[in-house]
Amino acid sequence: PGNLFVLYASRHDDSGELIRLAQPVLDRLRDISGETANLGVPRGDAVVHLAQADSRYLLGTQDWTQVQVPSHLSALGKVLFAFGAIPVPSEPLSGRSSGVVIGPRELARDLRQVRRLGYAVTLDELEVGLTGLAAPVLHGGRAVAALGISGPTARLKSRVDQVGRLLVEQSDALSALLRRRSHSE
Repeated sequence: PGNLFVLYASRHDDSGELIRLAQPVLDRLRDISGETANLGVPRGDAVVHLAQADSRYLLGTQDWTQVQVPSHLSALGKVLFAFGAIPVPSEPLSGRSSGVVIGPRELARDLRQVRRLGYAVTLDELEVGLTGLAAPVLHGGRAVAALGISGPTARLKSRVDQVGRLLVEQSDALSALLRRRSHSE
């Protein structure tokens, strides 16, 4: 789908409640990590960025809520692939910053690691100097969204495990909040 359609879909669906519940989590992620925090949801075979808490640093990442990124180059996308929220492509995919082609076998290996760790990492894949991490938000046994943190590789590379564990902790908290909310309705 085109950028305009994705933007329209992200603004005209029932995601308002998810955004409302996730915003304090995004703010907490930003405050703890210092980096930009995002909420993304699956839409067909794409990831739509619904909400963001901006980095406290001058050198941070852009506003992702109006940007469509190839899912295989995005930590949010890799999480949604790994947890079955968007279909995994079967054809080879090109890497944007490296130009290296990612085959189905390599992608499958990456997704197994994402499931094992509970979070995804993209290190200089979309763009040299940009690192992203993401963890799934689960509801009813399936991934309904992903929480992510992105920022300069220079600040994140040495903290990947720490930030990954933080994302898993906060995505688990948001998942529990969604479960409690649905049980109370």
